[in-house]
Amino acid sequence: MVVAGGADRKVHFLHLATGQQVTFGSHDAPIRGVRFVEVPAAGAPIVASGSWDKTVRFWDLRQQGPLATVACTERVYSMDSKARLLVVATANRCIHLFDLQNPTSIARTVESPLNHQTKAVAAFPDGKGWATASIEGRCGISAVDDAEASRINFTFRCHREQPDSRQISKVWSVNDVRFHPINTSVFTTAGSDGAFHFWDRVAHSRLKGYPPVGSAITSTAFSADGRFFAYAVGYDWSMGYAGNSPQIQTKLMVHPVSTEDATPRRK
Repeated sequence: MVVAGGADRKVHFLHLATGQQVTFGSHDAPIRGVRFVEVPAAGAPIVASGSWDKTVRFWDLRQQGPLATVACTERVYSMDSKARLLVVATANRCIHLFDLQNPTSIARTVESPLNHQTKAVAAFPDGKGWATASIEGRCGISAVDDAEASRINFTFRCHREQPDSRQISKVWSVNDVRFHPINTSVFTTAGSDGAFHFWDRVAHSRLKGYPPVGSAITSTAFSADGRFFAYAVGYDWSMGYAGNSPQIQTKLMVHPVSTEDATPRRK
């Protein structure tokens, strides 16, 4: 099953085996993210959608209308879910944390550990923390449990160029962050510089970096077994309309994940 949402404000469902397509939900403004979520009491697949209408809505594919609509502090910019955690990032740098045992309310709201606009969030595979990426060439790792914060939380710089002769450094937006589904301490960042990197959150180190591919990387994903890393290349509008060009290709690329990419380091 595939679920999608976009600027048409609708939530669409595609059944891959039959090719059947259904529109089963909508928002009052463009949808920024959709995720299948694990709601223990539901007994069926549940979809969460986040929108610029400042709401997160939960949908049961068996019925019309949302199961619940939860108001956020601002427009939803990014969201992700693993285990019983749904993490939602909004336009005012708030991070909403949902405990999916009780998805009809926000369990906790915290401020982003980064200073500028959030581009992406990704939940730990075990749901015990999340990563935040922003336009400032920086990423943050955070624990859900405050008792674990001193051990887990940190921020780091990435997707920045070395200073030139005038001591000016280019700082690129980090457009996406994803965790490896098998080696769960390993994660990736990808940015407007067209580069992607593999990191180890426990060792606080970069495992492997790859050179720019020619255009911005706008979105990424791992295969379920972690053997492949897919990324979308295209224009991300970080340089405004003047930066767009017919020469910029939009394409999907697949990177075979090597042992060097995804093997955590011992501290």
